[in-house]
Amino acid sequence: MTITKCAYPETKNPYMIVTDPHRMILTPSTLNQYEYVVVEDVILDRHESQEYPESFQPLYVGKGKEARC
Repeated sequence: MTITKCAYPETKNPYMIVTDPHRMILTPSTLNQYEYVVVEDVILDRHESQEYPESFQPLYVGKGKEARC
């Protein structure tokens, strides 16, 4: 999971993007055919997160709002 945070509000470029490794089980939404519902969400610890490559192609990209500073 990639998260955009407002880390430096006093600067010209206040946003910081961090990777937060999760293992999620998703199921298709019954309300919107283009969305998914999280059934299970486990934050991976340091050892588990090293088992996965740092760069990957996401299977799903949400349409979240940009963090406000």
